[in-house]
Amino acid sequence: MRVPFACDARLKLTLALAGWLLVLAAPHPLIPLWIAFSAWASLLAARVSLGRMLRPLRAVLFTGLLGLTLRVLLTRGEPALVLHAGNHSLAIAWAGLREAARMGARILGAVAVASWLNATTPWLELERALGWLRVPLPLLEILSLTERYVSVLRENLDTARGAQQLRLGYRDLKRSLASAGVLAGLILGRALDQAVVTGQAMQLRGYQSERRPGPWRTPSHGNRRLAVLSLTVLGSSLVLSGSLRW
Repeated sequence: MRVPFACDARLKLTLALAGWLLVLAAPHPLIPLWIAFSAWASLLAARVSLGRMLRPLRAVLFTGLLGLTLRVLLTRGEPALVLHAGNHSLAIAWAGLREAARMGARILGAVAVASWLNATTPWLELERALGWLRVPLPLLEILSLTERYVSVLRENLDTARGAQQLRLGYRDLKRSLASAGVLAGLILGRALDQAVVTGQAMQLRGYQSERRPGPWRTPSHGNRRLAVLSLTVLGSSLVLSGSLRW
């Protein structure tokens, strides 16, 4: 059985939490980039497809680029570049570029760790690992229902996008933005409708958020190897950082 797929989900969740903590606390962009490289390299070594690896990155691409742009434009300091447009000028500071680099590296590191955990851990095992970590039961149930209906919303998204493409909804930039707004509103409305219907069905069945934890029947292999490799990556990140400014 292959590492890390056959390892204990509790171990993988603990290592992912440690990776996220180190990524968010890193004072230099080099640490999150190293962790992202290590996570994606391990997935490539385990023969995970590139599309599956980069799928979480596509989900945060727009918001990440927007955040980086605002960080660059709104941070004041010694100008590194001055852009002129008619009677207006815009100064881009070195401090803004450094903060944007740090933020971008953190986004890549966090997304890479999430991609590694999602690609190597089935949802049922991850859900039980979250329960072992004492995550509140109502939150666990919300996550479970969300995971179940993601495929339904994805089918609705594909159907609506196909209809828009047939109607030339993405012919130019103006129509593309309008079509994207309509698509986002449609998916949001479908999600809210599904949430209301699911809540009503659960109430009619007398649902009370109580679950019995089952035993860990699936044998786990390679836990020590995964722990050693992960601690090596995290430890090398600390060495590269020199000293963390907590």
